[in-house]
Amino acid sequence: MERDRALFMTMLETGARISAILSRRVKHYQSDVESREGARIKFTEFTGSKGFEGPRIIAQSTPFIERYLHNEHPDPDNEDAPLFAVSAGNYEDGDDNALSPPVVRKRINRLLEGTDLEDKDISPHTLRHVRVTEMRKQGYSDALIKHHLGWSEGSNQIERYSHLDDVEKNKQIAEEMDLEVEDEEFSPALDKCPRCGCRIGSPEWEVCPICK
Repeated sequence: MERDRALFMTMLETGARISAILSRRVKHYQSDVESREGARIKFTEFTGSKGFEGPRIIAQSTPFIERYLHNEHPDPDNEDAPLFAVSAGNYEDGDDNALSPPVVRKRINRLLEGTDLEDKDISPHTLRHVRVTEMRKQGYSDALIKHHLGWSEGSNQIERYSHLDDVEKNKQIAEEMDLEVEDEEFSPALDKCPRCGCRIGSPEWEVCPICK
């Protein structure tokens, strides 16, 4: 379903808690195709925000949301309708019509069937961890990550959520030093010994034969 793809991408990109996303209404999604500012989802006017408030800029999830609103959403012209609503067959005027967290968890499992993630324990909260880790890998500062996730400046949550292992950290360090990085394991590739300048004849060399 278009809705499930849009919801999955929105959870992944915003890093918002599932309760926050399911509380959003159509009016909270703002997209101006002619604007250079991009689409936004406003996270305001809801309880249990835990600091996650204000607009969040989105990009990757925007085309998924647009397709859902134009092709599948049961009440897209109603600004007070849930942004992510129950299917048209279950939509009732006067009801809240928002998806529930248990339904979302089931839809995630259905969406991942037949993929490499099918056997993984993927939950909405897992996607928050993924977002933090990806933002760190992409070079976002801790201050920006904390802002994006709605954490205070003094929060240490970022260390609990980030899952960069030592290999990935070493890769980032090597890349910052303009060293080539192998895809499989961290192994900076050098053309010559940085100590004596001897050309390295094999990437398997552990010690320069001149310097050893």
